[in-house]
Amino acid sequence: MKYFSACVGAAMCCAGAHLANAATAEAYPEKPIRMIVPFLPGGGTDIVARLVAARLTETIGWQFVFDNRPGAGGSIGVELAAKPATWRSILISIPGCRTIR
Repeated sequence: MKYFSACVGAAMCCAGAHLANAATAEAYPEKPIRMIVPFLPGGGTDIVARLVAARLTETIGWQFVFDNRPGAGGSIGVELAAKPATWRSILISIPGCRTIR
């Protein structure tokens, strides 16, 4: 439970850092933010991601699109997040997911 609280707290701190920028921007973000979850839908990481997204939507008003990319122990989703994208993306993962090139 401590780990879950720490993860949610860290995610809220990261979102809070962007809150000042969002307050000054007219219509940030223009499109929904892609939340990449490198595990199956309905798993623990996916549930935490959806809880964080619900809280951010409630607090800040941002909209999220979930992109679950399971496989290779999370490396597929992490690699997707590392690539340049046209969308704003957030990766919700666990500490064991690493991609080395």
